[in-house]
Amino acid sequence: MILNEEATPDHLQKQNPDEVVVATGAVPLIPNIEGAQSERVMTATEVLIDKPEPGERVAVIGGGEMGLEVADHLAHQGKQVTVIEMLDVAGTDVPKNTRPVLFERLQDHRVEVMTRTVLKKIEKGAIIVEKDGRELRLDGFDHIVLALGFEPDQSLAHRLKAAFKNVHVIGDASQVRQALSAIREGFELGCRL
Repeated sequence: MILNEEATPDHLQKQNPDEVVVATGAVPLIPNIEGAQSERVMTATEVLIDKPEPGERVAVIGGGEMGLEVADHLAHQGKQVTVIEMLDVAGTDVPKNTRPVLFERLQDHRVEVMTRTVLKKIEKGAIIVEKDGRELRLDGFDHIVLALGFEPDQSLAHRLKAAFKNVHVIGDASQVRQALSAIREGFELGCRL
């Protein structure tokens, strides 16, 4: 076993593997909009590992389970939080048994949840959104947190598929899903190999 070394095609060629399994996981989904790469923009993952800590007023983009949990986390720290959700209802993927508790906490912390609102652009301290056919500018944000989910991290898989014959891409590197499904897929592949 080799640890703390990047698995590049050149490095793996030296190992001469019969099979290559790629389980690189997923990366946060970053929308292709103006300002998404700004220094004031963070991902939900960065917020949850407290690196770096966001400012006092935060817009969370994405009102699914991840976005609402990040909003709850930030509001519990005393931040003023606004959640932007494009669907008619926020938290449609929140489990029914935890939904009432989460929404009560958000209400207690005065988290504003704007539904039917689509992010169009990120500017310094502001976001441009579309709500009910009207474009609005929401000002005064120290940071914008993207909580839009994840996409497979296939950067290594593409390079390895070009260099090796038997490459298996599994887990979230193949398709983002629940952890147990990814673990089962790895177990099943291990049994077949």
